[in-house]
Amino acid sequence: MKRTPFIAAALVSLMLASSLPAKVTITPSTADAVRTVPTRIQWEYQTFEGSTPLSERQLNDYGQKGFELVGFTLGGERRGGAQYIYIFKRPKEVE
Repeated sequence: MKRTPFIAAALVSLMLASSLPAKVTITPSTADAVRTVPTRIQWEYQTFEGSTPLSERQLNDYGQKGFELVGFTLGGERRGGAQYIYIFKRPKEVE
């Protein structure tokens, strides 16, 4: 019975284990980085309601102003037509 593959694997494992550091040191700066919690983002919302859907150009205009489309629905009928309702959000400016 040949044991060469087993012995070779054992030698490689020993070589790798000996190259690992014996201990890991956590410096204060590392510990602080772990405890840092990002601040919550405050959002500003804007809605658009209309009887026709927004065009690609209009959607891009909202994007240029920093808004992101986060919701869309068709509302009830008003004045004989469906209402298109869009909800946009962007990060609120810090005052």
